[in-house]
Amino acid sequence: KVLISFYQIAIRMDDVYEVELPPTLKRLIDVVSGIISLRFDSVDTLLACLGIPGYRARLVFHMVAPLTLAILIVLVVAWNSRRSRFNIHMREWRFTVLRAERNGFKASAVVLMQRAAPYLLQLGFLVYPILTKVSFEAFSCYDFETRGWLKADVDIECGSTEHDQVKALAFVAIVLYPIG
Repeated sequence: KVLISFYQIAIRMDDVYEVELPPTLKRLIDVVSGIISLRFDSVDTLLACLGIPGYRARLVFHMVAPLTLAILIVLVVAWNSRRSRFNIHMREWRFTVLRAERNGFKASAVVLMQRAAPYLLQLGFLVYPILTKVSFEAFSCYDFETRGWLKADVDIECGSTEHDQVKALAFVAIVLYPIG
């Protein structure tokens, strides 16, 4: 957890805090960033090919993709549970299963979420650094004498209505994922 926290702070050091890191540390962070990001950097290329380029599209993709994967995980776990008639032998779980049989759908949904929880937590662990990085890019601007431009997408002028909308979307992403 400490290493992940350090990574999340260090990777944004140049942009957010405007502190220049030594070149050796920058190269190390670039290597680690490539590993942790799971090569989601190619999302920009994919979205551009689909005709929806830009930072807003990338942010929306990174917000929707984990939710889609979470739903897919729950569906796969539900399908496997129905198919295999999974038996739970541990005492603490047996009560939940017996209650599920009595209460019907409501309790079976609880059992389903208990079975899906480890996979959902792993997904959250993998997605958290990526989404945090993309979300906080909405607040970094190149500042010139009279105007500023968003570093993540120089088509967006800082302080404009479009930038305010992007910041609001990024704030929603920050509340949903890093805080939530």
